[in-house]
Amino acid sequence: MLSDLIQKSKFICTTADIWSGNNKSYLGMTCHLIDPITYERKSFVLGCKRIIGSHTYLNITETMTCMTQEYNIHYSKISHTVTDNASNFAKAFRTFSTSVKSTQSTTLSVGDLNEDGSPFEDSDVETENITVVDIGQIFTISEDQNIDESFCLPPHMSFWTLISRSTVASDKILEKCGCKFPIPVVTRWNSLYDSSLKVLKYKQQLTKAFDDLHLIKLKLSEWTFLEEYCQVMEPLAISLDKLQGENNSFLGYVAPTILVLRRLLISFTDLKYCKPLSFAIIQAIETRFNYILDLSRPESKDFIIASISHPKFKLSWSDKDDSDDDFFDSICNDNVFTSPSESESRNSNLANLQALSFLNLKKKDLDILNDFPVIKEVFLKYNTTIPSSAAVERLFSKAVQVLTTRRNRLSDDTFQMLLCCRSKYDL
Repeated sequence: MLSDLIQKSKFICTTADIWSGNNKSYLGMTCHLIDPITYERKSFVLGCKRIIGSHTYLNITETMTCMTQEYNIHYSKISHTVTDNASNFAKAFRTFSTSVKSTQSTTLSVGDLNEDGSPFEDSDVETENITVVDIGQIFTISEDQNIDESFCLPPHMSFWTLISRSTVASDKILEKCGCKFPIPVVTRWNSLYDSSLKVLKYKQQLTKAFDDLHLIKLKLSEWTFLEEYCQVMEPLAISLDKLQGENNSFLGYVAPTILVLRRLLISFTDLKYCKPLSFAIIQAIETRFNYILDLSRPESKDFIIASISHPKFKLSWSDKDDSDDDFFDSICNDNVFTSPSESESRNSNLANLQALSFLNLKKKDLDILNDFPVIKEVFLKYNTTIPSSAAVERLFSKAVQVLTTRRNRLSDDTFQMLLCCRSKYDL
């Protein structure tokens, strides 16, 4: 069924990553496509095959090729393969990509991809474009900041530590607040923001609970710090949620989201404590996504075409019609694409005429693509790609439930079949 569906689709996107458990390593791949009639995103598991030995770029290439060949997927059908920024994946595509040209690489990876070897080139460590940031220095008092000397954070997160280890404390918090509080997890991007946001939501109840639990109450300056932290991190958390989505996320979301995020962070000018944090995020965005901010660079081509061909953004890269209004309005402009004169229109070819009509249409539903076959073809080619490899990470979350300590003698084929059954193919 999946092979037939892939053969009928003009474009597909795949994601790939490596997971290790019980001293075994597996490379997982997922497949994503768009129904050309309903424009619904469909996601499937291609497999999760064992990798023997080191995670070298040769091993990765061989395993990925084996999986795509099982489904008779020709490389020309795959619009993009989305992976993390590990150097071994980058080298695999840099070396074996069939469309690599001498002047331009199709691997959209930020960082140094020169042929010079490095001690990490065959590892799955994300070594590309890593910037080490000293968090302590970010919040160091600078000469141009007048920070209240009474501001100080406790040496550890005593509240979260206590409720995660003590059932008595957890029950007391449940009694006072009527809910449980999430614990920050280092492997989840937004967990600290989500946890802090909930603390602020139940500020009054927690103040009373702190007395019962004999915890040191937060000072006014510390509550202000949490409020500013959530204010700064909110647009970043929203951006990550949008780009890590599957069903309603497309490659065309990347450029508008990055531009909106940077502009929102720049607009936070009244911060007292978290201004250094805002500056650090802005600097990281400008470094890692410089090819998005400078749209004249060749690497930005796919992102530009994907955004323009998406009815939601077109040329304005804004939205005024749905729940995303507050987020994307920050880069909203009312520029209307000027139609050419009648004589120029007569000389335009079909593609140009469709493009002009599409860009001037006010509707933003995907269904309008049915009226513009040329634009629809461009949309499917570039927006079949999903912005992140989160889908394969979700596959690995299920793999943990299959390959448990008591089932470590499962054969590789049995493990893969059980994982596919648990995923029900459709993610």
